[in-house]
Amino acid sequence: MNNSIDLFENQDYEERIQRNRKYEEIEEDEEEESSSSTSEQGDFPTRLKSLLKLELVEKFDTAYFAIIIGFAISANICYEFPYPSRWLRICGIIFFAFAVFFFLANLSLFIIGCCYHRERIYAYHTDRRKSSFIGAFVMGFITIITFIHHLVGEKHAIFVWTLWWIAVFLSMYCYVIFYLSYFSKLSKKYTLQDVNFTAILLPVTFVVVASNGETIAPSLPTLELRIVTELVSLALWSICCCFGLILIPIVMLRMMIYKIPDSASVFALFLPIGYVGQLSYFIMLFGKNMSQMIPNHNIAESFTVACGLVSFVLMSFGYLLTLLAIGSVLSKIKPFAKTPNPTYSSSKTGLLVWHKSFWSMNFPIGTMSLANIEHSRGTVGGYKIEFFRVVSAIYGVALILITICNSLGMLHYIYKRCSSLFEIRKNKYKYPSHEQQE
Repeated sequence: MNNSIDLFENQDYEERIQRNRKYEEIEEDEEEESSSSTSEQGDFPTRLKSLLKLELVEKFDTAYFAIIIGFAISANICYEFPYPSRWLRICGIIFFAFAVFFFLANLSLFIIGCCYHRERIYAYHTDRRKSSFIGAFVMGFITIITFIHHLVGEKHAIFVWTLWWIAVFLSMYCYVIFYLSYFSKLSKKYTLQDVNFTAILLPVTFVVVASNGETIAPSLPTLELRIVTELVSLALWSICCCFGLILIPIVMLRMMIYKIPDSASVFALFLPIGYVGQLSYFIMLFGKNMSQMIPNHNIAESFTVACGLVSFVLMSFGYLLTLLAIGSVLSKIKPFAKTPNPTYSSSKTGLLVWHKSFWSMNFPIGTMSLANIEHSRGTVGGYKIEFFRVVSAIYGVALILITICNSLGMLHYIYKRCSSLFEIRKNKYKYPSHEQQE
C-alpha cells in the first residue's frame, strides 16, 4: 500500500516537473521573441523603441499599481515613524516623490495601453484578474493624499478635502468594477479554487478612504464639514466591514479545502492583513475625533473606550494573519518545501525569486504599523503603551526593508531588459554535424 502511494506521489511530482518545464520553455520562447525584436530590428534607436513599446504598452499589467501604494505607504510610515527622526522624514519625502512619479507613470501607461488596445477597457471592468488591481491604484492615490495632508496641515485643508472627495467617488467606482467582475454575467465563471484574496483590493478602498477622511477631519475649518466627513467615513467603513464578512470566510474556506496557494499567488495572503489593519486604524481615529466633538466628557470617554476595544480586536486578528502569511511564504522555500516550484524558486538557494507579487506585502505591513502606533499614543485613557510603539516600529522597519528589496528587484529586472539591447543575438538555427552531412 505504501509503495503504491509512493508511486502516485512520484508520478504527481514528475507531472509537476514536466508542467513547470513546459512553462519555462514557453517563457524562454517569449523572451527569445522579445529579445529578437529588440536585438535584430535595425539600429539602436529602433531596438530601444520596440523594447519600450513591448515592456510599457504590450506587457503592461494593472498589478504595477501596487508599486504606487508600496512607495506611498512607506513615505507615510517614515514621516510618522513611532521613533521620529529628521532623516526618516527626509526618507519619507523621497519615497513620496517616487510614489508620485510611479502614479503619473502608471496612469499615463494605463491610458496609452487603452488607446492602443481598446479591448482592455472591457477587460479592466470584467476580468477579475486585471480589475482587482484597480483598487491598488485608488489606494495609492488615497495614500498620496494622506502624505500631502502631513505636509500642508491646516493651511490647505479645503484643497486636501477636495482631493478626498475625488477619492471617495473613485472608491465608489471600484464597487461598480467589483460588481461587474464578480457578480455580473459579463465576467467569466470560475470555481472556488480560483478565488483568492485579491478580491479584497476593490472593496478595501472604502476603509482606506474612510481612514483618510479621519486624518483630514480635525483640520477642517468648520464643525459642519467635520460632521459630514465623519458620517461619510463611518458609512464607508461600515460597508467595508460588511464586505469583509462576506469575502474573508469564502477565501478561508478555499484555503481549508485547497490549502495554501501556489508560489505565484502566495503573497496575496498578506492582503487581508491590510484589510483588518485599516479597519482597526479607522475605528481608533474615529473614536479619537468623536471624543473631541462630543461635549459631554463621560460620554466622549466611553465612546473612545468602545472604539479602542473594537480596534484592538481587529488588530489582534491582524497579528494572527501576519503569522499565517509568513508561514505560508516559508512553506514555499527550502528547507520547509520538499519540492520548491522551479519556476519561482532559485535552484541554488531554494528561495523565492523576486517577481511583481512581492509588492503585495507593502501596504498590509504598513497598515499594521499605523494601527499599532495609534494605540501607543494613549488615545484611550491617556495611557501610552510602549509595547504597541515597539510593534509599530517592527512593522515599520519591515516595510522599509521590503520596499527597498522590491525596488532592487525591479531595478534588476529593468537592467536585464535594457542589457538585451546590447546582446549579440546568436543564430538560433542549428547547423547539421559532419556525420549528418555525410
